[in-house]
Amino acid sequence: MIKFKNTEEKEFLDDRLNSLGFFTIRLIINNLIHGKDGIKPEGFYYRKDNDGNDVVLRVIDTPWLSSETIATIESQLGNFDNHSILDANMQRIKEFIMIKLQSNGLSNYGLNPDNWIEDED
Repeated sequence: MIKFKNTEEKEFLDDRLNSLGFFTIRLIINNLIHGKDGIKPEGFYYRKDNDGNDVVLRVIDTPWLSSETIATIESQLGNFDNHSILDANMQRIKEFIMIKLQSNGLSNYGLNPDNWIEDED
C-alpha cells in the first residue's frame, strides 16, 4: 500500500452547506493490476473525520496506462536510488503516482498539485 497526502487542507460542507471543517485529502494505492493493456492502479481518495475515522471520497477510476506510455515516461525519469528490485519497483511506482497527481492539476479537489507528498501517517 502506498499513501500520499496533500499539504493543503480543504473545507468540506454538509448537504446544507454548513462547514464540516478543513481536512487533509489523502490517497491510497492498494493494488496495481498488470495486464496485456498495461498497468492500472486501484485505490481511493479519503479524508479523516473529526473522530479519526476514514471517509472515502471517491474510488480511483484511472484508465489503463499503456506499455508505450510507461516506456515514454520512464525514459524521462532518473536512475534508481537502490539496486534492490523491491525498492526499485516502489521508487518507480511512487514516481508515476506523483506524475499523475501533478498532471491532474487542480482537478483533485482544487488542491495545488505540487503539494502532494508521501504520507507517513
